[in-house]
Amino acid sequence: MLDWLWLFLPLAYFHGWLTGRTHGVKLGAAGMFDQMFDKGKFKNGDPKIRVVELSLEDLDENSLIRILTEPKNAVVKQYKKLFNLENVELKFSDDALLAIAKKTMSYSTGARGLRSVIENILLDTMFEIPGTPDVTEVVISGDVVEGKSQPLYIYGEKEKKSEKKIVN
Repeated sequence: MLDWLWLFLPLAYFHGWLTGRTHGVKLGAAGMFDQMFDKGKFKNGDPKIRVVELSLEDLDENSLIRILTEPKNAVVKQYKKLFNLENVELKFSDDALLAIAKKTMSYSTGARGLRSVIENILLDTMFEIPGTPDVTEVVISGDVVEGKSQPLYIYGEKEKKSEKKIVN
């Protein structure tokens, strides 16, 4: 029940101070300590303190690009699927992916910032596409990510989605 507490209880040395007594008397919230001593989590009053050392480094551009494109639920794949619902193909150039990674790194948000950067880039486009007839493809380049230009719309004949009818 209280197995997770071993991480946070170097204070178990002060077991007697917290409970007021040292022999299994449970007083309020301090009873947690008594339960742990009774179950043998701390033998002879010595807590088992485990030290975990992690070395965390910032993600580089290549790692962020991989996070954008490779996982099953990658952000780029999600937006491509969203645009596909409107029969529009969304394409990102390689320099666009690199610019997205650089922009995310400048915010120091790591992989969490990727979605917000892409969302800011595509926000206007997502509202324009349903009202714009015959757009079949949207291409995002590095200049679009940097705010120097607008997404490239490619026009053509849209394929009509075949509707499946349920027959009872």
